[in-house]
Amino acid sequence: MTIDYAVFTAIMGIFGIGVTAIIQFLKNITKAAGAGAVLLTIVVCVGATAGTLLMANLFSWLALLIYSFVVFGATTGLYDLVQKPETLMR
Repeated sequence: MTIDYAVFTAIMGIFGIGVTAIIQFLKNITKAAGAGAVLLTIVVCVGATAGTLLMANLFSWLALLIYSFVVFGATTGLYDLVQKPETLMR
């Protein structure tokens, strides 16, 4: 299974403000830190991914697992697995 960049950007930009912004907002409200912050991040990433995949009629458990993992990494800044297609970089 390959990562579709269009699906990835749709997940990251869900609700028009982005998953990262939603996570930071919720962390500030709940004062989450440590393991609580990681759990909150996982829940939001999986929820945003599931919602986007369902709306796009692309849902499968494998897709949910893979995209959630990639979105989690991107929102936490741990890695950037998804590379922009060359046509978008010009």
